[in-house]
Formats: sequence, C-alpha cells, structure tokens
Amino acid sequence: MEDIARTLGISITTVSRALSGKGRISTATRKRVLEYAETVQYSPNKFARALSGSRTFNIGVVIPGDAKMEEMSFFQDCLQGITEEGARNDYDILLIYTWGEDIRQLRKVISSGKVDGVIITRAVREDPAVCLLEETGLPYVVIGSKNEKKIIQGCCEMTGSLLDRGIKRLALIGGDIRHEVTISRYKGFKKAFWQRGLRPQENIVLLKTLNREMAEEAVDYAIRGKAEGILCMDDCICRYVFQKLDRSSCRVPGDIKLASFYDNSLLVHHNPSITAIHFCDEERGRYECLELINRMEGREMKTVPEVKYELIFRESTDNCKGGN
Repeated sequence: MEDIARTLGISITTVSRALSGKGRISTATRKRVLEYAETVQYSPNKFARALSGSRTFNIGVVIPGDAKMEEMSFFQDCLQGITEEGARNDYDILLIYTWGEDIRQLRKVISSGKVDGVIITRAVREDPAVCLLEETGLPYVVIGSKNEKKIIQGCCEMTGSLLDRGIKRLALIGGDIRHEVTISRYKGFKKAFWQRGLRPQENIVLLKTLNREMAEEAVDYAIRGKAEGILCMDDCICRYVFQKLDRSSCRVPGDIKLASFYDNSLLVHHNPSITAIHFCDEERGRYECLELINRMEGREMKTVPEVKYELIFRESTDNCKGGN
C-alpha cells in the first residue's frame, strides 16, 4: 500500500479508502488507484486484513490422534486438498489433534482465538468436538457429512456386483459403529440385498471389528459360515483379512472373493490386487475447505459439488464387474 501511495503521489489513507471502497474519495482517484493496483497485481496483506476485521486467516483441521498408521493416507489426501484450497484463498492451516473424548487442544485453540473456522476430518456420532463448536458458534464443517448418499450408493453397487455373480453368502467385516461412514457403508450393503429380494446372512455380518485380532477372529466366523465372498469396511481391515485368509490356506479369489469399501494404493499393488471403491479424498478436502471459507465470509455455495467415486474391479474378484 505504501508503494502505491508513493508511486501515485497520494497518502496511504487515500489508497486504503480507494481499495476498501470506504470513506470519502473522488471517483477519479479511486479509479486511478484501482487501475494501478490491478496493473501491479496488488493483494492486500492478510495480516492487515486480519487486524482490521479481527480475523486470523487460519483454519483449524482436526485430526484424530488415535488414527492407525494405515488410515493416514485418507487424512493426508484430505489435508492436501484442504491446504491447496486454503492457500488459494489466502488461509493458513493449523493442525489440531484430538483423542476420543479428549479435545483439550481444540478447546485451547478456540479459546485463544487462533482460528476462524474448523474442519473435522472424521464424522463421529455424538462427537464432543462438534458439541464444542456448536456451543461456541465457530463455523465448522465435517468431512463426509454431505456424501452419505454417494457412500451408500457406491457400497450398494459393489455389493450388488457380487450378488449378481451368484455370490449370495457375503460376509461383511469391520467398522467402528460410532463412525458415520460405517453406518453409511452398512446401509449400502443391506440395500443391495433388499433391491434383489434377498437378506444378508446375519451370522457373517461382523461389525465392531476394530483391529487385527478382531479381524482374524471375524475371518474364522466367515469361513465357518461358508462365506463365498468377504466385503471389508475399509482398506486397513481388508489387509488384515487377506493375511488371515492366506495363513488359513484360503486362496483369493479361487476359494473366496475379497473386496473393500475403501481403496488405497496398497490395495492396487497387492498380490492379488484388491477390488475396491475409490473416492477422491483430495477433492473432498478441497470442497469442504471451500464450503467453510464461504461460511466464514458470509457467502453461500449455490451448489455443493458431489465427490465422485469409482468401483475398481481387480484380481481379488476375478476382475469381473458382475452379471451372468
């Protein structure tokens, strides 16, 4: 701003009034300042803007501290999209870690006024972080909260593709039922059966499978239940399941088909490669960040972009999309 004032031979106050559109200033002077600012591609200093509007131009991103290492690819991809969209709009990103009910770090960040809004990366039922944000009135978004229909649809299509190949005894393994995505995936699984006038075998629907030990026990149940195929709630559980099947001399896909409701690069390069549903998490991050920025700045998104997904059929289901 000082450089513009010096070049045009006017005061900094006059330049400020011209750029902000506030205060008394002649039309000719305002036009002159704006034209010059456009020529030099002037962008207001974000710290000056923050001071003038009590804004920090920081966005907090809540990452679950109890996330497994295998889950980090999801958070990393989302964070990349968030960071890119934030930078495009002149916002910085502040990482905030929570551990289940322990949201002390988030509370501290909010109370000290360090962020203008928050993105929660894991949708959890009765989430204390959401309750805190509701109480404070700070703008926030939750990744995945608007994509329930797409998740249900994708899981329904994946389940249906196996049913249409005559694989009726399908086991479902995995999922923390506190997580919204688990509920959505389960809805998609059941919907595929309902659409075909079938019912899933409840004795091989094994939810609340949260770790390797529980996944291995679930595989034993699935084998005893004569499952013809196994659908896993996510990529992490899917790898545990495959390793157990391999040790049990149960060949994939020869003896049993295997697929995951969530994809990542490890499943692509697995031997055999694993059929899965691929969501663009980087895109999810960008969309959610843009929506939060619009909320913080008092704008409404005319349409909320839908995150695309793709069913990728690989060796673990004989590369087949279903049908007879």
